[in-house]
Amino acid sequence: MAQPPRPVTHAWQVTRSWDVYVAVVTVAVAALVVVSETSRPLELRLASSAAVLAFGAWYALLGRPLLARYGATKVWTFIAGTAVLYAIATLCAPTATFLSFVLLPLVFNLVDFLPGTLAVAGLNLIPPAAHLVRTGDLFETVVVLVPIAALITVFSTAFAYWVHQIARQSAERADLIEQLNASRAEVARLSRDAGVAAERQRLSGEIHDTIAQGLSSVVMLVQAAEADLDRDTGRDTDRARHHLRMAGRSARESLAEARALVAGLSPAQLSGASLAAVLARLAERFREETGIPVDARTAARSTQLPMATEVVLLRAAQEGLANVRKHARATAVTLELAYPPGSAVLTVTDNGVGADSPENGGFGLAGMRARAADIGGTLRLEPAPGGGTKLTVLVPA
Repeated sequence: MAQPPRPVTHAWQVTRSWDVYVAVVTVAVAALVVVSETSRPLELRLASSAAVLAFGAWYALLGRPLLARYGATKVWTFIAGTAVLYAIATLCAPTATFLSFVLLPLVFNLVDFLPGTLAVAGLNLIPPAAHLVRTGDLFETVVVLVPIAALITVFSTAFAYWVHQIARQSAERADLIEQLNASRAEVARLSRDAGVAAERQRLSGEIHDTIAQGLSSVVMLVQAAEADLDRDTGRDTDRARHHLRMAGRSARESLAEARALVAGLSPAQLSGASLAAVLARLAERFREETGIPVDARTAARSTQLPMATEVVLLRAAQEGLANVRKHARATAVTLELAYPPGSAVLTVTDNGVGADSPENGGFGLAGMRARAADIGGTLRLEPAPGGGTKLTVLVPA
């Protein structure tokens, strides 16, 4: 929803210094009227001074509260009352025109520029009109005083326009700063949400590729041990013990992965071992748990790959072998790691029933595609020559 435009900041802010200025000018003009107009009757001087002081009270009661509500409907009532008091003061003593030093900026502070200009022009015509009433001298009023009033109006209007432009620019800058702060806050919120989503996605992938697969192996091995114990022969008992030992090892490895995940470390298998050695152990463990032979062709490399690249290749191998275990019903698997120029390629090939929809796959394959894409690599799942499925992961090296 669009925000309403910010009103132009007042040129003269409602501050104690402004109140002091109004009070000082009002009292000074009232005193000046009494002491300087010695040629005029004391009654007129006192009446003019009283009108000036009445303006001060009028400002305190109504004018100042209106300054805090810029553009309020009562403002013209205040301006009209001010004009009446100003007319009385200048009619009784011309020196009261010095009160315009307060009245003109006050009007521009109360109303917008155009109506303020009209109000200021009207106030500036009061002294010539008062002079005409006092003296009846039409010539001096028209030839001298009215041009002076016009000149004061032009000057005060030009000055007020300049101040209003500065105030408008300040208001626009304030709006821009407010929008910038709001935009920064929104960017920070979106970045935080994106970071949370990315971390959640990363953790879900890590849990699926490590702990979930490890627990799946434990369950399958325990079930195999239970089946051996149900047959209750010496050979089956030995096989059950073997399955339970492998289940314990898988559980310990899953626990190590969980601790590494909590600590934000690299995969436990890669700690102090090369990727080729880890893949070879992974293939041997798969053979022990499933009885399916794995032809592991893991090439060595003179320089170590970046940790992020090794993690992607390791997780891809784990996911590929997990899918073979769950779905392929294969009797042979080939795990190969090669290093063509500028890249590393991992392939997991089985001779099983093949994937119904090779390009889709489940959560694990989707996570592997995302992992590979994060480091500029690709994942491809396709039918293997002669039957089965071939998983290929290619990453920069």
